Amino acid sequence: MASKNRVLVVGLGHMGMTHAKAYDRIDGYELAGLCCRSIARRNDLAKTWPDVARFADYGEALAKVKPDVVSINTWPDTHADFAVHAFQAGAHVFLEKPIAETVADAERVVAGAAAQPHLGTFHGAGTRARQASRYAYESEPALYRPGLDMA
Repeated sequence: MASKNRVLVVGLGHMGMTHAKAYDRIDGYELAGLCCRSIARRNDLAKTWPDVARFADYGEALAKVKPDVVSINTWPDTHADFAVHAFQAGAHVFLEKPIAETVADAERVVAGAAAQPHLGTFHGAGTRARQASRYAYESEPALYRPGLDMA
C-alpha cells in the first residue's frame, strides 16, 4: 500500500473542521496536524483526534509536521503568506477562496506555486474538495449548503 499524504489543516472554524473531518476519512490522506490561533481553548480536538498534533503557531506546525499537504482555511489576509510558506516547505496546497486579498499577493502565491512545479495548488475546487463536500453532505447534513457541487 502506498503511503498516505500527511495533511496539516490550518484554521479550524466551520470550513477547516469540515476539511479536517474529510481528510480523516478520504483514502490516501492522513490528518497529521491541526493549527489555529485559539488551539489552547479547543477542548473538542483532543477527544476527536487524540493522536493528531495541535499547534497555535503556523511556522512551528509546518516545521514539526512536515506535511505533504496544507489545507488553508484561515482568514483571507493570511492566505498568501500561508500558501507561500507551505510551497517553500515542499507541501501541496489546498487553499480556500479567495486566493489572496490583493493582486500582488495572488501573484506571490502563483509565483510560489510556479517555483515548485512538482507541487499542486487547489483553490476551493477539485476532486478532493468535492469529496469533502460529499462527506459533509452524507455525514453531517447540517453542514450542507444549497448549490454545493456534489458531482
